[in-house]
Parts: sequence; C-alpha cells; structure tokens
Amino acid sequence: AQVFRLSVTELQADCQLAGRIDGGQSQGSAEGPHLRLAEAEKVAVVLATRTGGVSHVLDLVVHRVSTSSRDLLIPSAKLRVGALDITIDDEWVERLRAFAGQAWHGMSGLA
Repeated sequence: AQVFRLSVTELQADCQLAGRIDGGQSQGSAEGPHLRLAEAEKVAVVLATRTGGVSHVLDLVVHRVSTSSRDLLIPSAKLRVGALDITIDDEWVERLRAFAGQAWHGMSGLA
C-alpha cells in the first residue's frame, strides 16, 4: 500500500487587477488596524488562511493499494479544510466569468 499526503499551512490568492491595494494600505480612518476598507477601495488579497501557520488549512491523505492489473485502486481518501477568509467583489468575479465563458466557447469549437 502507498500513502500520499498533501498538507498546506498557509495559502493566499491575490487579485492583480489595477487599483487593488494591500489591506495595510487602507485610506480609511485611523481608529485601528482591523477596520473595514472604504467602499471605493478594493483589496488585493481575495483568499487567505486564518490559521496563522499553526495548523493545516488543507490536509489531503490518499491511500492506494496495489492490484494485479494496471488499475488504480484508492480505498480511502480524507480531505480536511480549515478556516479561510474570502473576499468576493463584482469586479474580479465578472472578469472570471468572462474568462470562463470564452474558454467554454473555445472548447465547444473543438468538437
């Protein structure tokens, strides 16, 4: 038997559209570090872990057993996902939707 394990302790996804700012660069009021950004400000980080690197945000364990043929037999797989912060705004979602639409139409022309 073989065991494959993938563990991720920190994860971050950034939106690289123009006009995005780092959360620490907010132009909002100076009342404290955990303020909401002003409505006009768009944050660059759209997905980040909340574990602080202490525990796994993603833990995948796959068990594989040998067979007499070339078949791949996986009797068990475990997936554990920890806490994530996700920021969704219409600008990057619209760009993602447009990209997916173009890709879908491009693939339909291959048939």
